Amino acid sequence: MVRSLERSQAQQNRLWRSVFAILFVCYILFLLYSIFQQASSPWELVCFNTVSYIIY
Repeated sequence: MVRSLERSQAQQNRLWRSVFAILFVCYILFLLYSIFQQASSPWELVCFNTVSYIIY
C-alpha cells in the first residue's frame, strides 16, 4: 500500500516538475523574443502609443 502511494506521488512529482519546466521554458522564450523585438525596433511601441492617443 505504501509503495503504491510512493509511486503515485513520484509520478505526480515528475508530472508537476515537467509542467513547471515547460512553463519556465515558455517564459524564457517569451523574454528572448521580447528582447529581440525591442532591440530590432525600439521605437515601435512609442509610435503605437502616440497613434493610439491621436485616434482616441
